Amino acid sequence: MADFNKPATTDTYANILSYINAKFSDLALGLDPANTTPTNLPTNTIRWNSANNQFEKYNGTTWAALSSAWTFGSLTASGTVTLSGGTANGVPYLNASKVLTSGSVLAFDGTTLSANGLNITGQAQINSGNSFILKNSDNTNNFYLYNAGATGSASAQLLFMHSSLGEVGRFNNLGWLGIGKSPAAKFEVKVGAGFGCIRHDIGGSSGSTIRFIDSDNNTEKAYIVNNGGSNEFLQFNARASNGTLVFLTADTERIRIDNIGNAGFGVTPSAWNSTDKAIQIGSYAAIAQDSSGYTALSSNAYESAAGTWKYLATLAASRYSQEGGAHKWLIAASGTAGTTISFTQAMTLNLSGDLALGLASPSYRFHVRRDSSTWEVAGIENQTANAGALLRFLHANSPTLGYDMGALGGTDAFVFRRNATEILRFDANGNAGLNCTPNAWGSPYRGIEFAYSGGVFGGFNSSGICVVNNTYYNGTNWLYIANGGATRYVQIAGSHVWQYAASGTAGTSAAFTNGFQMYATGGVTVGNTTDPGANNLSVVGSITAGSGNVMLVQSTSKVTTSGTNIDFTSLPSWVKRITVMFQDVSTNGSANIIVQLGTSGGFQTSSYKGGISSGNNAIVTSAMSSGFDCAVTNGATATMQGQIIITNHNGNVWVMSGITHHSETTTFCFSAGSVSLSGALTQLRLTTVGGTNTFDNGAVNIIYE
Repeated sequence: MADFNKPATTDTYANILSYINAKFSDLALGLDPANTTPTNLPTNTIRWNSANNQFEKYNGTTWAALSSAWTFGSLTASGTVTLSGGTANGVPYLNASKVLTSGSVLAFDGTTLSANGLNITGQAQINSGNSFILKNSDNTNNFYLYNAGATGSASAQLLFMHSSLGEVGRFNNLGWLGIGKSPAAKFEVKVGAGFGCIRHDIGGSSGSTIRFIDSDNNTEKAYIVNNGGSNEFLQFNARASNGTLVFLTADTERIRIDNIGNAGFGVTPSAWNSTDKAIQIGSYAAIAQDSSGYTALSSNAYESAAGTWKYLATLAASRYSQEGGAHKWLIAASGTAGTTISFTQAMTLNLSGDLALGLASPSYRFHVRRDSSTWEVAGIENQTANAGALLRFLHANSPTLGYDMGALGGTDAFVFRRNATEILRFDANGNAGLNCTPNAWGSPYRGIEFAYSGGVFGGFNSSGICVVNNTYYNGTNWLYIANGGATRYVQIAGSHVWQYAASGTAGTSAAFTNGFQMYATGGVTVGNTTDPGANNLSVVGSITAGSGNVMLVQSTSKVTTSGTNIDFTSLPSWVKRITVMFQDVSTNGSANIIVQLGTSGGFQTSSYKGGISSGNNAIVTSAMSSGFDCAVTNGATATMQGQIIITNHNGNVWVMSGITHHSETTTFCFSAGSVSLSGALTQLRLTTVGGTNTFDNGAVNIIYE
């Protein structure tokens, strides 16, 4: 017994063959209920029932006779053929038992016919009006054939006439057939509104075909096929090896499909590579796919039979392609029609989602390259009035907030922001503000301002530098930033100058007085501006000391050409200030050079507070931790000049400030910090962060007081 729901996806492999064989066996027996007992048959199944001698159809529940009547093209029987229906009026006729009866002579409307049919010896002729009339039973809508020309005339034509419609068809003397009109071609059809023109219907599911034959050699040149069946389609076939299909409207060619299968809309398709399937649209546009799977959309370009891309016309060309999951955009300058194109891959989106502009293979999520003598590689533009153009950087810990950088609208400034809060600004003149908007510094100064404590750092072209508080230069005068006093420290022409100004009003001019100056000769003045000469001190006014003597002691200079640390020990207990001086100091590494303070119990290597800033065109900052940072080292070639000053604040708390310079890069470093020791200061060490870099050049000394 065959189950037509078997095999199922859950059946074991061993049972599948037996299920299939059971189906084949029942089907071979015609599903006859006398010999088979199948189950789960689909609706509309047809079987032979030998008990009833008939075909039956299954409606999902019961079986019923497939048909009560059958139509045959011809019927041959060795026995008696019994027919149902019909009447006994006519020849041949059915007898009372509905058996088809024949005889030697039959009567038909009074005309005597032979047993073999109507036999005419000689010529048959219709003389009444040269027509042959077919009538309906009610003698209406008669149809007749009519000879329109004289008998034997070269113009004789056979007309098909209808009593109500008139002429419905005609064969002319040339053998041409016209349906609905006199033919002007071999076959011509004319119909009224609302009627179809030509219908070719052979019935069934095998489809129908209209063939075009070359009568000279009886070869088929083309055909049109309706395939029939459940998946119907209309097929046009130009069968020759160089056959082409052409579609026209208004006598103008609109579409051409060549023998390779490429199509041209309004144009003859170019000779594409045999691996391509292409559609050309007009004179320039094309879309193609080759056998490897890539798809291309091109302008003024096609892939030739040789596999090279060529110009369609003398113009620039471009191509967009999808290959292996990647997207590629290519461009080419104008070239001559028919010559080979040298494409440049202008943009790429690879399979990983990385985007490249100006190169074929991105190394980052967004990679831009422009090989040009100009520096501008990428631009971000916002044309909305007073609106900025910022580039945002986000990270996983804060997917909606991050860092911005870009041009700020309405102010001609470049800003850096964190979580939409401005942290750094450069104005149009190159002045910078950290957590603030810089004041309008004027030439020759450029200012770097800090939002906290009114601190301002200002650079004076390439010949000097200054550190100021509560003041800036507007191009004409030094002005107060806020109400209060102002100070200024200047390095210029080898001299160091410390200046101060009395309390003033914000926006008004500040008058500075030299408080302390160290000249390039080594001379020092307090309260005046005249160089006292090498190593001389000039003081206007008196020097007041506290309890004890004023002592200034210079230690012995130590070379910094080896070792990882340089120590100064046995500092006296009365020391309140130490100046550490550097000459061409260098290490073999890139760690910052630091100073550590020590007690009798050893050197303190942590809990240093403060930071260091360095830069000429850019600012670099670093926080202190394991010591007082003296310089932000740029590498093994960096050499340091300058000094730091370490001062006792109270008890065992020490503060420092320093200014150093990298002579090879003209970079200045400014540092400040503090540390609380566990006991009295007794020693000082020069080393590096981490303590592993080795000193390889220069010298260091200290002065304590």
